[in-house]
Amino acid sequence: MRYFIPFLFVIAALNPALSGCSNDPPTLPDLRNQVSTVLCPDVWGVYDVTIHLDGDIEIKPLRHTDFAMNAITGINSSPSNFIIYMVDIIVEPTYTDIIVDISLKHPFPDQTKYTGFDVCGVVLSDNDSVHPYDSSLTYAGTGNLQLINCDGHTRWMNPTEFSGMVPPLLGYEPGTLGTPYFTPGATLNGYKYFCDSIGVTDDACDYLIGNALQRGVFNAGSTNARRYHLRWCEGGPIEFQYAILARWEPNIHAPADPEIIPDDFPPEANATEAVAINVQNDTSDMWNDGVETGGNFTAEITVLNWNADFNTSGDMEEYEILCFSDAWTDGQSANMTPTVTGDNYFTFTIDIPANPPSSDPLDIWVAIQHPGETYDNPFGAPNGADDKTLAAHFTYTAAVGDTNPNPTEFWEPPGDHDPRFLFIHHSCGSGFLFTGDMWTKLENAGFEVHDRTYGDGWVGDNTDPDDWPITFTTYYEDMMTWEMDPGEEYDIVAFKSCYPACNIVNDEMLEDYYGYYATVKAVCQANPYALFVPWSPPPLNKATGNPDRAARARTFSTWLTTTYDEGEFNIAGFDCFDVLAGDDPVSDDFNFLKNEYADGTNSHPNTAGDIAVADAFTAWLISVVWD
Repeated sequence: MRYFIPFLFVIAALNPALSGCSNDPPTLPDLRNQVSTVLCPDVWGVYDVTIHLDGDIEIKPLRHTDFAMNAITGINSSPSNFIIYMVDIIVEPTYTDIIVDISLKHPFPDQTKYTGFDVCGVVLSDNDSVHPYDSSLTYAGTGNLQLINCDGHTRWMNPTEFSGMVPPLLGYEPGTLGTPYFTPGATLNGYKYFCDSIGVTDDACDYLIGNALQRGVFNAGSTNARRYHLRWCEGGPIEFQYAILARWEPNIHAPADPEIIPDDFPPEANATEAVAINVQNDTSDMWNDGVETGGNFTAEITVLNWNADFNTSGDMEEYEILCFSDAWTDGQSANMTPTVTGDNYFTFTIDIPANPPSSDPLDIWVAIQHPGETYDNPFGAPNGADDKTLAAHFTYTAAVGDTNPNPTEFWEPPGDHDPRFLFIHHSCGSGFLFTGDMWTKLENAGFEVHDRTYGDGWVGDNTDPDDWPITFTTYYEDMMTWEMDPGEEYDIVAFKSCYPACNIVNDEMLEDYYGYYATVKAVCQANPYALFVPWSPPPLNKATGNPDRAARARTFSTWLTTTYDEGEFNIAGFDCFDVLAGDDPVSDDFNFLKNEYADGTNSHPNTAGDIAVADAFTAWLISVVWD
């Protein structure tokens, strides 16, 4: 059965003579017959912190293991169990960032029976922002002290909802040493997660997934440190209160010491709620162009929760995932059938139609709610959250584009100048441009024509299929600005591999081609201001080709100019292969350079072939751009 109680303070209340004795901790009272379910975490300490911008730091203990329930007063020295190391102070025009490492030491160095679990160091701050769906959930916004890199937010022991409780050991009691008249107002406060061997800057979710069997223990005698990135928008020193929350449950040998840690502590020693999450939203496409909005927030959410399990249908019912933001109404639920399962972590998917209010990064609140669990306590002492559903809260910032990445209408040519056209090619391309007179034909049609070929840098020298991913990533800016005046870029980029690309020796090579062009496609989609025109390669001469390889070349060319560009706003494929290749299955030039366009064994088209491609492409491009 669940046994969570601030036991250090219970002991002091039962025996005040023990309240100042941290080196010889008292015997834990056995309350398990008096308590059915206790969900509140243990409080290892509450401190008042002042950080001066000259680097000085003051720490005043308000409530900790040396004077539970403020039974001892007049202590003003910094406690040895809670130390802050200054890392950096960054002063900006509108805010100041303070980077500190906070080091926590287990309060009972020799008492393994009091091994802590899921320890959180919470920055209790004032509030100026309200959660998107629950007005009782308030947090520190840009006008208050923010913990920028928090691992999560907790509602436990916030001063607004947990002050003035009877008995006071069940809630927040600031004591007499705190900053006068300062009671932090936020009901959701950011925390960093502490456990043995976690690095100062480690991601909590990644660490716990990789070390699941350790169960997030904080062993007696251990000292652990975490880095806090604090942001302050006012002048003068920074004042806040800091609470240390830990979970605990008697071990199976209690009152004796555990023999094996953490195995001798029951699962209930860990937190009921989720303690860390990871969000991946690489496929999201939210946008706001200043007039219209749209797209979806699409994400994979990995939840670290120690004691959750599935129902018989394979769904998670012990908790639910809800996402909240200003880009949609109400809380939107994730699909609770996991796509990935592991030791105490599960990955779920969510897909939410969004209307972001601007193109600024979007703040998203993720709530892991535990139906049937609340913030009440076993003694029936009321608090401001005792009837609220227990939940873990996390924040995530998602990017929002300023253009529609998937427009329903096709790319539009520029209205203030002739479309600037670039053709990237090798030898056959020169035949099309000059022997076939494609350059002049395009200029007469209203295009400003440029080309790039051998000797024109990386982009001109490398036109094989496996070169295009490099051209469109590493050399993208170089490609778009070649021979352009400052501030100008090409409106249309056509790119062609030469006939050796038709020598596709096996299906694996064909699949590689698909992968190369998939990388190119992602870059094109991210740059909707330009039209990208992939050419299928010209076919090989039958004298130098292989029928199976030629068949794969047609398969690739058909895919590139149909499936690849289907429904794409700014990608249109031109099938050069189909113009030049024989299409009669009983002819000896089927899938090879047509006999009428071939001279001997040369795979370069003859003059008739060059003219055929020049005429076909010019007419095709005119129809794509203006018709």
